[in-house]
Amino acid sequence: MKDELISKVMDEVMKKMGASDATSAPAAACCSNASANCNLTEFVGTAIGHTIGLVIANVDHQIHEKMDIDPKYRSIGIIGDRTGAGPQIFAADEAVKATNCEIVKIELPRDTEGGAGHGSLIIFGAEDVSDARRAVEVCLREVERTMGDVYGSPAGHLEFQYTARASHALNKAFGAPIGKAFGITVGAPAAIGVLLADTAVKAATVDVVGYSSPANGGTSFSNEVILTFTGDSGAVKQAIIAARDAAHKRLVEALDRGEALPVNLDGAVIYYVGPSPARPGRAIGAAGPTTAGRMDAYTPTLLARGLRGMIGKGYRKPEVVEAMKQHGVPYLAAVGGAGALISQRIKKYTVLAYPDLGPEAVAALEVEDFPAIVVIDSTGDNYYETGQAPYRKL
Repeated sequence: MKDELISKVMDEVMKKMGASDATSAPAAACCSNASANCNLTEFVGTAIGHTIGLVIANVDHQIHEKMDIDPKYRSIGIIGDRTGAGPQIFAADEAVKATNCEIVKIELPRDTEGGAGHGSLIIFGAEDVSDARRAVEVCLREVERTMGDVYGSPAGHLEFQYTARASHALNKAFGAPIGKAFGITVGAPAAIGVLLADTAVKAATVDVVGYSSPANGGTSFSNEVILTFTGDSGAVKQAIIAARDAAHKRLVEALDRGEALPVNLDGAVIYYVGPSPARPGRAIGAAGPTTAGRMDAYTPTLLARGLRGMIGKGYRKPEVVEAMKQHGVPYLAAVGGAGALISQRIKKYTVLAYPDLGPEAVAALEVEDFPAIVVIDSTGDNYYETGQAPYRKL
């Protein structure tokens, strides 16, 4: 959904309402006139998952009554989407924590744009329009993060979400206990969702909050199963990680190779590494870089899927450098033989896919002050060539 299209739609709506130029009306003007019953509807922005954010500064009294909104909330913020639902609700939960807004309504409409799943409609209530707008802004920003653990393919979709402290949005949507760690797994088709639910609960000591299947409430008869659970923060995380691993392995088995990837590469950076087993108290064992040339045959395809950076050691083939230039992606080098030192910069190691491959599994790393330098930049400037040039004999 393009911003330009939304702007045109909003223009037409506002013209019919008597406003001459909706999109050019500054937010500040709307906010400053809120006390004077400003009637402007404002388009705030869009985000991943076909998500749109809107604000109504002063809801019409008839609509206000039919929506059954507390009279003190004259302004509302609106989040609507066609893909996800879970990510938007977790994002809305962060928005509630950060702003002076309340969650008025959360609805989960069935939407075929999201495959077997839902869209969502989230309404924030606020006494001041600036608070409503701020909540929508925070939500749109957070969706970019929360959508990172949603994996979709023609065969179905998987979703994993976690928060250390649930707030009112998650309580409204899923009955999450406020202030406690909370997690959710979603799997479609529903058969995969059942497997996820069972794997998650067996993996850690958690308390199930809700279980929704196609005919058991909460899914609008969509072809998926949703499990929500709470408990100790570490246990909730472990349940999600266990479900994620099992899901990817079985999803890959269900797909033809190359049809879809088990992890979302859009915006990701790959570190070519096969770590040794971790010592007690460490996130990872020795983690020195692998020769990047071993991956050259696959790299152009991964770059086309949204990969935004690579870390390894050694040269890259000319066709890989050309693909990097085409997609604007750099290649960084880490120091070979320094695996023990590098491992100290890796704070967390979480297997995401192919666990049967052991150290070659796909994993997520959380790093701090990771030692690497750009050796081939996004324009193709290659330090392996320019750095050696002065020392080459003619």
